Amino acid sequence: MISGKSGCFLREISFVCLGGWKGAASWFWLMVSPKRHKKLLRRKRDPEFADAYEEERREWELGQVLAKARERAGLTQEALARKIGTTRSAVCRYERQPTNLTLSTLEKVARAMGRKLVVKLA
Repeated sequence: MISGKSGCFLREISFVCLGGWKGAASWFWLMVSPKRHKKLLRRKRDPEFADAYEEERREWELGQVLAKARERAGLTQEALARKIGTTRSAVCRYERQPTNLTLSTLEKVARAMGRKLVVKLA
C-alpha cells in the first residue's frame, strides 16, 4: 500500500505517460489513482467532458489561490470570516467550491487580507 499525505491508502495506482522531452529518450510518468486515470482517458475521448473538466479545474485553482493568500496573510478561516462579516463555513466553501463567487465578495476577501483584486481577460 502507498500512504498519501492525507493518511488515506491507495490499493491500486496507475502510471500515465505524459511524454518525453523533445529529442530525448526519457519519458515523464505520473502516478495517479485509477479514478483519476479514467478521467484523464475520458478527457482525450470526449471534448465536452474535457471542457467541463477544465472549467472545474480552473474553479478549483481559484479556491487554492484564496486559501494560500489567506494563509500568507496569517488568517484563519474564522478570522477572515469575522473581517468580511460571514461565517467560517462560507469561507471554507469559497476555498473548496468557488463556483458562484461574485466580484464584490472576492473584493471583500482581498481587502480583508490586505490585498488588491486584479481581474484580467485573456
